[in-house]
Formats: sequence, C-alpha cells, structure tokens
Amino acid sequence: FGSSSSKACCLLQPGARHHIEQMCYGFSPALKVAPKCEQTIAACLTELGVDDAKDVHVTLEAAELEKADGPGLEGKIEERVIHKTVIFVRHGQAVHNIVEERVKEQASRAAEACGYAKDSTQFQALVKEARLEALRDEALRDAALSELGKAQVLDAKRRLEHMSIGPRSLPQPTAVLVSPLFRTLQTASILFPEHPKMQVSRVLCERNTGLPCDLCSDQSRAAHSFPHIDFDHDLSPQSCSVCSSECKEDALDVRCRSASLAKVLQRMEDQTIAVVSHKGFLRELERGP
Repeated sequence: FGSSSSKACCLLQPGARHHIEQMCYGFSPALKVAPKCEQTIAACLTELGVDDAKDVHVTLEAAELEKADGPGLEGKIEERVIHKTVIFVRHGQAVHNIVEERVKEQASRAAEACGYAKDSTQFQALVKEARLEALRDEALRDAALSELGKAQVLDAKRRLEHMSIGPRSLPQPTAVLVSPLFRTLQTASILFPEHPKMQVSRVLCERNTGLPCDLCSDQSRAAHSFPHIDFDHDLSPQSCSVCSSECKEDALDVRCRSASLAKVLQRMEDQTIAVVSHKGFLRELERGP
C-alpha cells in the first residue's frame, strides 16, 4: 500500500486466477517485496495448501521514508516500517447482479440471432446497451444482497473462521472498514456480526457509474438498518464524494481514489483490518496508481 508495509490477505472468488506477481507489484510502483519473497511464494502457497490462488496470504514489505525531526537532523531520512494485516472482501451477489447477468444472456442470444460474431463491435455494443438500460432501473438503487449472495457471505465467514485456526492462523480484525453501499453493509454485518469497531469509509465505494445500483441510498435509513456500524467517523479524505450521480468516475479515477486507502490505514492504530468493498474498487486497487 503505497509507502506502508502490509500483510495482504486476499479472499478471491472461487475459480479466480490472479498472478502473484500482480499481487506483489500491483498496489504501487514504490512497493518492494520482502527479501526472498519472490523465490518462496510458490513454496508458501504449497505449505498453506492454497489451490488455484483462491486464498493468498503473502507478506509484502515496503519502507516508509520520513524526514526526521530534531536539531541537526534536518534533511536526514530514516526508514520506518509499518506492518498491518489487511483482509480484502468483495460483497456477495446482489440483486442487480442477477438482473445484469440475465439481460446480458438475453442480449447475447439476440445478437447471435442477428448474425453478429461474439468478438464483433456490433455484438459488444448491443450487449452493453442492453445491460446499461436494465441497470438504469431506479428499483435497483443501492441494491441489496440476493439470497445466493447471503449464502456466499456465510461461506466466506466459515472460510475466515477456518483460516484463524492453526500455527499460521490469520488474526481476527480489530477494525472493519466498509463501503456505505447497502450490499457491502450487509456483507460486513454477516461476516463480522456485532463487531465493536465497524466504520463506513466512502473511499471504498464502487466506481460511480451514475447508475442507481452504484449510488448510496439515504444514509439515515442505512444507519437505522445497521445501528452497530459507525457512519459518523469516516476517515476518507474530505474531497472523497462518490455518492452523487453528478460525480461519475472512469477506471483511472477509481485507481486514484483507491490510492488514498493507504493513508486511511496508516492513520488507524489497528494492526489487523478488514476491508469490505466492490469488484471495481478492488480491481483498480490491485492495479495500482
């Protein structure tokens, strides 16, 4: 994470294939992998019983260079290493994901019936427009988890509990940061029920496409539904305003926003933190600034 050092524990979706090299270098060009880390990654994964890179627990090392204070030390640079364990979680399937997949399948069949090849510009344009049209439905604003999504989160909860057992156990998070969208609030609440330190962080929002599904609903309603979550002490930068349809973002915008997460984590005294966010945000975070 930028200039801080972290243990990054990523819970990937079943079947996902992520390159370890991307995991190690994707966060920031300044990030340095721990000595011998590159040579021992394969051995570590084998030792952990990791299959298909579904669960990855890799130690990343980076040095934070700060200017020392005090007389005679002006301009001197000292190295300070900060270690944190960060658990990244994407929310479970939400209602709008079901609608999106159904419409994409229907549009794909329609495009094929028109004789368009799957890799053609016409095919892709037809499917994209059908998808966007479906997601413009106001009924999907700040969509909740589907029943399958809730089941997925419960499964992730069991996996986390399993990972906290044994000599190489994953420490329990003392703080949970969560996107203010309803599906992430639900996910965090199922994963960490009644956690004493769960805070909303706007920096973790999904990419603002301007579509209803990616926009927050009334915060007072969300706060009423999740009384155990702190909505009042958001550590995100004051300039981070992503809950308005007027603040649309592209991938680069999200990547720049994701870079501010390092500062949020640095300001926290907690050593183990869970981050509950979205596919779009986590993808750009991995790619780095």
